[in-house]
Amino acid sequence: AQAFQAADQRVLESGRPEDIEEVFTGHGGTTRTYRALKSPLRDRSGNVIGVMGVAPDISEQRESEQRERLLTRELDHRAK
Repeated sequence: AQAFQAADQRVLESGRPEDIEEVFTGHGGTTRTYRALKSPLRDRSGNVIGVMGVAPDISEQRESEQRERLLTRELDHRAK
């Protein structure tokens, strides 16, 4: 939660959007990865008054990429 809040705070302070990966480990050790797209929310005067965003779960994509890297290393090793 602290890392998520820190990213929100950076957006609030900088006024610039961020595209980051956030990893969350829940009870029981389950880890999920999210691609967080956060943008400043502004009032009519242009002042930053909050943060808005979306965070789709990309855990399966990251797991698939990890398996692919592992298989590639194994194939490289066997080819030698």
